[in-house]
Amino acid sequence: CHRLGEIFYRLASHFCPKLNEQDSYTNANEFPFRLVNAIAQGPSWILLEYITPDGVDIIDVHEGCPPERFEDLLLRLAKMHAICWVLNDATSDETASSSSTPESTPISSILKDNAHKLSSTPGVGHSLPHSMRQQQFQSGWPGVRERLLPYFQSDDGMKSLHRLDEIVSWTAQSPRIEGLAMSVAERKQTLVHGDYHVGNMLLPKACEQDQTPWLVDWSMAGIGNSCVDLVFFLVVGADAIQIYETAPS
Repeated sequence: CHRLGEIFYRLASHFCPKLNEQDSYTNANEFPFRLVNAIAQGPSWILLEYITPDGVDIIDVHEGCPPERFEDLLLRLAKMHAICWVLNDATSDETASSSSTPESTPISSILKDNAHKLSSTPGVGHSLPHSMRQQQFQSGWPGVRERLLPYFQSDDGMKSLHRLDEIVSWTAQSPRIEGLAMSVAERKQTLVHGDYHVGNMLLPKACEQDQTPWLVDWSMAGIGNSCVDLVFFLVVGADAIQIYETAPS
């Protein structure tokens, strides 16, 4: 494992139940994903338990999220962010250390006390300068535009598409966008996985009683803005998802 991933697994041993405990993930305050057990650790390495592929589905990231799994994985992400929320945590360091063991201390307190050990810029690409990330709007737009083209075949649709071209061009140059990126980066609110997509999950097969997925690859995890995980999952995993159509009301 990457060094930061190894540190996360050490912390997680205090707040994640063992995998073989029945119904250990149904409690509202329990971590909503299974983490692979660490069976041996060294000064800068960790050996994780082997999960047999018999009862799980492994999906390539390029396939995107299966539609039937999408809502559950989105809700699990929201639950993880909620129970790991460290901003304005009511539990003081003194109270946590004097009246609780590591196993009983709230997850948010454990993370808050150890945030400096995790990634300072959690999330794919977030270590890049804001200006460099901003330039990727324009370079990434042609591929997105091609996928959208079938939905903009009318005259009004083509006008809207040209308007989007202008917006993308503006986005790649506007100082407001860099300001938004800085605002996101500065809000250290909760545990961010940093690479949240189906390629980093082991999804139990439909026949399995426990449908809690394993979430792996915590090498970019840290305390950050929950939008980092949410938007990354939507962009990487929701390409093939039918967006819900609702009436104008």
